[in-house]
Amino acid sequence: MCRAFEETRNEAKLQRSIDIAVDLIAAAKMTLEEIAQVCRLTS
Repeated sequence: MCRAFEETRNEAKLQRSIDIAVDLIAAAKMTLEEIAQVCRLTS
């Protein structure tokens, strides 16, 4: 059960990072690489 909650939490965090990245891309204030780093979307 805890694992399911953890997976849901992680998915929500990832979705929030993606939403922020999309907003930053739309604002055209940073490069795509900078956005990926700031939103921690790189491995």
